[in-house]
Amino acid sequence: MNLPAVALELAAATVLLLYAVSLVKKGVETAAGDIVSRTVGGAGGRPRAAICGCAVAIALQSSTAVAMLAAGFAVSGALALDTGLAVMLGADLGSALVVKILSFDLHWLAPLLIAVGGLAHLKASTRKTVEGGRAVLGIGLLLLSLQMISHATQPLSQSPLLPSVVAFVGKDALTVMILAALFTWALHSSVAAILLILTFAVKGIVPLDVGIPLVLGVNIGGGLIALWLTRGLPVEGRRLPLGNLLFRALFGAMIFGLFALHSPFDWLPGETVAGKLVNLHVLFNAALVLVGVIFCGPMARLVRLLLPEAAGANDRTAHVSALDPALIDKPAQALAAAAREVLHMGNLIARMLEPVMTVIHALATSTWPTAQSSSTSPPSIAAS
Repeated sequence: MNLPAVALELAAATVLLLYAVSLVKKGVETAAGDIVSRTVGGAGGRPRAAICGCAVAIALQSSTAVAMLAAGFAVSGALALDTGLAVMLGADLGSALVVKILSFDLHWLAPLLIAVGGLAHLKASTRKTVEGGRAVLGIGLLLLSLQMISHATQPLSQSPLLPSVVAFVGKDALTVMILAALFTWALHSSVAAILLILTFAVKGIVPLDVGIPLVLGVNIGGGLIALWLTRGLPVEGRRLPLGNLLFRALFGAMIFGLFALHSPFDWLPGETVAGKLVNLHVLFNAALVLVGVIFCGPMARLVRLLLPEAAGANDRTAHVSALDPALIDKPAQALAAAAREVLHMGNLIARMLEPVMTVIHALATSTWPTAQSSSTSPPSIAAS
């Protein structure tokens, strides 16, 4: 076995997988970004919010993208914390369903999607068709990358050393789960991470007792991605990914506890190890949605305790923006609100410039040094 060649092919296939996921995300966001934003921002009750998050995640093939959208709406005040948590839990389920769909044998579909999507992206005349072609092309490249990963791992499955390594690592299930979480965070894609695990399972490299902590770790690592990407947002935007991560960590710890107590997991549906693992991934997120929708309220209160408002955030004398998302469908009122906000910004700029104008006026009226020739008059500075 030529290990460097196998590693290079596997790395190339993984990069192609990540690139394909980003193509789908960008294509859908550009072609139907307004629909996606309205779906996330207009989520109503918790069950409807979870359904909206699931639908958008399936379209974008990324729960992290939904998390970023929801965090943005939370910062603007358009999305309540408990409703936003339901959106993110639904998005996690949508991402798991994407993995389930991609786990089927779709090798015949990759050339068709690449041909159709590529032609639409290169030759279409309208922007929405071009971006829709980009999304279809991304799905085709995603399927192609999975075929490349399967081909690259073929020599690994025949290596006599690998089963010993997997058996040694599998003795410490907690370490396996933590490493899977960190690996998922490093990839910035839970879809890519779980697909890699499933590919190894198909080749017989990953047994069920190692695959279960790997799947649990991927689910926890998926929550870490959004928390990391929103670290620079205001506190309202950071609460959503923190609550989602707490949900996933607590639920994952409970399932891991059952696994550590040697509870049998043979009841999982699926005829193969890969089938059982992908079904575990879907069932984990489906059960989390059912439980999370009920406990979104208590989790929201816990997150508010962990991430309280910044000092002075509730100051009644602080400026309240005139921009109101509720006026988006009322152009006249929205323009009036925008005019008030621009006037406020102008007043701020005027107050910022007052000290500067004082300095300029002092320089203009100051006496020039006596060493300067009396015949030379200083340049005049007009005071405004």
